[in-house]
Amino acid sequence: MIIRSLILLVLFFGRQGKEIILFWMLSQFLKKIIIFSGRCQEFYTNPVVEDNRPDPGVLKLQDGSGFVAISTSKFANVNDGPAFPIMFSKDLVNWHEVGLDLIQIQRFQLSIKIHQVGNVFPNGGWPQWAIKDMWAPEMQFVNGNFLVYFSGRDGASNQLSIGVARSLNPTDFLGPYEDLGQPLVQKDPGVIDVHWFRDPV
Repeated sequence: MIIRSLILLVLFFGRQGKEIILFWMLSQFLKKIIIFSGRCQEFYTNPVVEDNRPDPGVLKLQDGSGFVAISTSKFANVNDGPAFPIMFSKDLVNWHEVGLDLIQIQRFQLSIKIHQVGNVFPNGGWPQWAIKDMWAPEMQFVNGNFLVYFSGRDGASNQLSIGVARSLNPTDFLGPYEDLGQPLVQKDPGVIDVHWFRDPV
């Protein structure tokens, strides 16, 4: 119907008909740009995390409360800082770091609440076998427990290997986490960037 009307405009109005058609097409195009732009602003503006967070892995929490993201950290190549910071979001757009509220008992029974930013491995808590190259973590909820798979360089063989850590609090993605104690997968010349997959068959 629209095409027939456009043809009739050209036949009856000549050049003016062509100008009317051109104006109509331009207005439709601009309308779509405005709608698209509005939708983008409604949902998100990149970057959603303004920090150095390479190799992110995102998990939808099984209780539907939101999403967890972990990533390679700034200390990926030197064992002198935390590894794999943990972030939380309810909408995949607004992310914030999460952590544990710890109670530190000092002298005279004075208690102070300390907030520790969540990391899979805190400062000084790396797996004993991993010396550097802690990359590409991925959190999964497997058989009722939070697991984190990751890449790391094994100090004994100097090979890039796959490791896994298990949350000591099975229902809490913040952990604390305990490493398996040795690489889970190791193969010459090295393996990286693990992805867990459950075969539905």
